[in-house]
Amino acid sequence: MNTREILKGWLKEHMYDGLFNAEVPCACGVDNLVPCGDWCPECEAGYSAPCDGTCEQADCDGKHIVRVKPEGGR
Repeated sequence: MNTREILKGWLKEHMYDGLFNAEVPCACGVDNLVPCGDWCPECEAGYSAPCDGTCEQADCDGKHIVRVKPEGGR
């Protein structure tokens, strides 16, 4: 078992949807952790939330990972 598998298991066990870094526009879903290959110690566990339309990410796919679980979230 490697670090990615351990982290993925922990996130799922605690019902998180992925990781995010509040300091930079960076996030990844639990099923595609750290796709850039650059582990960041500042990343936090978070929940999936729809984009509110105010983000400035060029590659926004309409979803984000955020600190607080959205209303009605799982």
